[in-house]
Amino acid sequence: MKNYLSSLAIALITITLISCDSDGFKQTESGLQYKYNKKGDGQKVEKGSFVKTKLSLMIEDSVVWTSYQAPDSLFSFVVGYSGVIQGFEEMALLMQEGDDVYVAIPDSLAYGDQGAGGVIPPNATVVYDRYEMVSVSEPKLILSDSLIAAYQNGGDESMFAFFDELNSSGDINNYHTQLQLVEPLLSQIFQSQQMATLEGLIKRFDTEIWEGDQNMLSYYSIVAIQAQGRSDEAIAMAKDLLANNPGEEWVQNLIGQLEAQKAQADQQ
Repeated sequence: MKNYLSSLAIALITITLISCDSDGFKQTESGLQYKYNKKGDGQKVEKGSFVKTKLSLMIEDSVVWTSYQAPDSLFSFVVGYSGVIQGFEEMALLMQEGDDVYVAIPDSLAYGDQGAGGVIPPNATVVYDRYEMVSVSEPKLILSDSLIAAYQNGGDESMFAFFDELNSSGDINNYHTQLQLVEPLLSQIFQSQQMATLEGLIKRFDTEIWEGDQNMLSYYSIVAIQAQGRSDEAIAMAKDLLANNPGEEWVQNLIGQLEAQKAQADQQ
């Protein structure tokens, strides 16, 4: 399975102490410094926008990581809801689709005097010599937030009814439909061992609407079914998944695990 958090970690790990010529730079009241490499004319970033960015990160005036060498390598997030560092989001809210900026984020808007992960030292300035706003969506809502609220108000039935109403009324279009944004909720349900809830929720995702890794939904559905004792059904689904994704090692490993679990259960 893809690690949906890896791109976030890569995107935010860069440090340097800089001195900039003031020519061409703008500074916000918070201390953020930036200048345009290129000015765009597309959709303005707002809170609730789903944005896709390309980044080039520097340490001591040398580029140490860049998404420009991998065309499909984009860092995506929902502005106002994704937990990125304050300066990264502040810069986003100053941009529009097509903008490409050089930005220096002071430690007060980054990781402060604590640093991060043993990699970013205390009081470090975070620098992106390129921060390009590739695409910007209209602001929309986050489905996970609404589903959690419905669940807290009335459990499974309330959550399922709410989701069914969104789908039938078309109000689902008011929400972001990127699967990466609901995966943390599915993972949380899985870790809490609420497998019937997980299966019921996944059945409500219309694959024609939702964008992203559909295999992620298949994976959670298979493990939820297996956990409820329906081994033959889970194995059959996993084999169908492999037929649609020939050679995928993680699917082959999943089938092996499912078959081993079934054999162990049959012996008891």
